[in-house]
Amino acid sequence: MSSPAKKAQSPVPEAKSPTIQSPKGKTKSPTPGPASPTPGPASPTPGPASPVAAHDGAPTDLLSGAHWGELEIPDDGDSTLGSDVESSRASISSSIMEYRTISGRRYHSDSVTDGEYWGPNDEKAMEVMDIFHHAMTLILNDRLYTAPLSKDIKNAIDIGTGTGLWAVDFADEFPTCNVIGTDISAIQPSWVPPNLQFDIDDASKTLSHGYLTST
Repeated sequence: MSSPAKKAQSPVPEAKSPTIQSPKGKTKSPTPGPASPTPGPASPTPGPASPVAAHDGAPTDLLSGAHWGELEIPDDGDSTLGSDVESSRASISSSIMEYRTISGRRYHSDSVTDGEYWGPNDEKAMEVMDIFHHAMTLILNDRLYTAPLSKDIKNAIDIGTGTGLWAVDFADEFPTCNVIGTDISAIQPSWVPPNLQFDIDDASKTLSHGYLTST
């Protein structure tokens, strides 16, 4: 008797090697780098303009006589005072008329004083003096003084007479009085009453003519 036929067995499937698949998904482009730097600061603002030269380098302060002696002093006395004042000042040393010009303003000569007086003596300054005289006359109701003066006063002196208007008016009011006006600048008028005279003198020093001791 033949042996029963063995049931044929299906062959064991061969093991397949695992397939390695690449990861899914699209390749991403690399992250963009930092943005380009912002534009640098604008060019600096132009610096301040150079300062304006002050009167061609002329000094702006009153200086001592030693300094001004080294500079050429413009002789502008005749152009500002006029021929009348020049003729009335024939006895005055020419150095007195050598005024100084500082920053466009005219000042007294250092031959009279040591440069301690600050005020100018040009046309503008003379106009201010005249206006002040008229203003004071109005305030005092046309009176030139408030002191109890005698009508037969013999001598009077106006120290720092300026343009001399007060001295002229006083000499007119007292025609028998000897009136003297002193100043460090020869800016007084030439036509004056016969009893009035103007002298160049520095009241901060000893008066050269002895006015206060005269009788």
